Amino acid sequence: MVLFESRNLSYKRYFKSRISLGVAIVIIDIFVAAGRLQYFSYI
Repeated sequence: MVLFESRNLSYKRYFKSRISLGVAIVIIDIFVAAGRLQYFSYI
């Protein structure tokens, strides 16, 4: 039972890190897209 609990905790931590990584990638993608739009609007 204790082993299962610790495994569950590690899964939660894993999912949290995955979600934060996904959010960071999306934010970077938005910044890159905005930068491209500004770059093209200058031309």
